[in-house]
Amino acid sequence: MTPQQIFGSALRLLALWLAIRSVGYLLTVPAILSKVRMDDGNVYSYVFGIAYLLAAAVLWFFPMWIAHNIVPRTQFENRINIQPLEAARVGCALIGLWIFATVLPKLVWFFFRAVVFYSNESSFQMLTQDDKLSFAVSVFEVIFSLVLIFRSSAFAKLVVREQTSGVPQNANQPEL
Repeated sequence: MTPQQIFGSALRLLALWLAIRSVGYLLTVPAILSKVRMDDGNVYSYVFGIAYLLAAAVLWFFPMWIAHNIVPRTQFENRINIQPLEAARVGCALIGLWIFATVLPKLVWFFFRAVVFYSNESSFQMLTQDDKLSFAVSVFEVIFSLVLIFRSSAFAKLVVREQTSGVPQNANQPEL
């Protein structure tokens, strides 16, 4: 696996992360802005959300073109002895841990508020509509992060594609 292929795999993982991050701009932010009566701000939120999705699409479909433009080629055969699928599995698990670590404090805050403001009605009913939406997005992100962590091999197969070309490859080192 070349350094460009490692970087290309990392770009695909970044594309997944950007696509997940766009959910907040497309769902949560417009709800918050409409509550504050800033309906013209929704346009900006949608623009940012769509920009995140477009960047994710470019990174997903053209990772090697970007990698070859960023990571310079050398005149030597600089191969790193690591299996692409294993590297992608580790990357998926690390991104899952990162998403989990960034979202967990939000969920802890929701549960903390439920304990502090305990009353006879449901803690979920006490939340405002915006807080319910933010809670739902946080729960989705936690579930997605756990799937990324525990099903990293399935996501790694999406990220790493083996090339079948006329050039014989080492059986232990499939290409991206």
